[in-house]
Amino acid sequence: MMTLVSTMVMAAQEKWAGIDETIVGKIATEAGRPPAPGMFDGMGDLPLLMFLLAGLAGGFALGYFYRGFLADSPHANKGDGDVV
Repeated sequence: MMTLVSTMVMAAQEKWAGIDETIVGKIATEAGRPPAPGMFDGMGDLPLLMFLLAGLAGGFALGYFYRGFLADSPHANKGDGDVV
């Protein structure tokens, strides 16, 4: 049973190899340079979480300031009476 699970895990890793290992690594090896490790290797889903949090913060800020940036202000003519 354990061999079946380990074989399935190895097959899954080979099946889901990313573009870095399959294409970029192959071209780097053919050029005589070893493939360099990625910037986010070993970090798991942390970059995705950070991207999600940045998107949420940006979306919140855009939604919060929507009226000031894009909508018509209810006091659009305020202060025009002072112009001579």
